[in-house]
Amino acid sequence: MILDDVDTYLGRFVAFPSDGARHAVTLWAAHTHLYDCFDSTPRLVLSSPEKQSGKTRCLEVLDLIVANAMPAGSISPAALVRSLAEKPTPTVLLDEYDAVFGGPIGRIRGPARHHQQRKLRFPGPCPRRSHS
Repeated sequence: MILDDVDTYLGRFVAFPSDGARHAVTLWAAHTHLYDCFDSTPRLVLSSPEKQSGKTRCLEVLDLIVANAMPAGSISPAALVRSLAEKPTPTVLLDEYDAVFGGPIGRIRGPARHHQQRKLRFPGPCPRRSHS
């Protein structure tokens, strides 16, 4: 019942290419609330060959329903590692994913990939050094 409500809510604000695409996003959003129950987690990538096709709008709506949403237009590798080590684990919503992962800070690909599997989780941020 609640998944039906979420599916309807998503369909109200986002134009998906198919019902299957909307259902997949609904299930992924539900999965974010059960993240700690799984050994690995899927990444959701919203892609389209057309600009202004609703990818950012979908992220804005997901920001309201996923667990521990952390919208990030761009993020440094260090900030990503620090945020993934936090509890509760954030759901990182990257807008312009292709620019972030393919651009000059493409180094965040590794931390994001490793965080998909529980066994490869980060030990946490490095302690800060005092420069006195």
